[in-house]
Amino acid sequence: MLTGGSCVSIYSVEEYVSHDLDFVDVSYASATNIKRALARIGFIAPKPGRRYFESEGCAYAVEFPSAPLAIGDESVSLEQTSSVKTPKGVLRLLSPTDCVKDRLSHYCHWKDAQGLAQAVLVARRQPVKMGEIKRWLISEGFPELYAEFATQLEK
Repeated sequence: MLTGGSCVSIYSVEEYVSHDLDFVDVSYASATNIKRALARIGFIAPKPGRRYFESEGCAYAVEFPSAPLAIGDESVSLEQTSSVKTPKGVLRLLSPTDCVKDRLSHYCHWKDAQGLAQAVLVARRQPVKMGEIKRWLISEGFPELYAEFATQLEK
């Protein structure tokens, strides 16, 4: 399941560009199986202290954040996710609303101002469920952030 900044790239129509692909493995494949599969297409396992699989000549690094798929304290079900058809198959990714929540999570928990800016980019380009975002922010303990997000969205 694609998450993180690459979802922002897709939903902002590349107004923001990420150079890493974050996939949460919702199949719970073993790390060994993931390493083998990526090795077959030229990606080298992360070096000690690193998180990214890399391939020479490829502009993107690949990371596998731990499952389960969640944003803050809330699980994300497969039914909540979106998909994009590509020439190579179907890509599963966070919905635009969950992408916004994911980016706001970075802003809330790690004081990452870029997270707020990315959330705004997605919400300006894609239909999102503002009520769901507000509910989630309250449940995460950041009710005041909704007004800040809405103000940034209107600018």
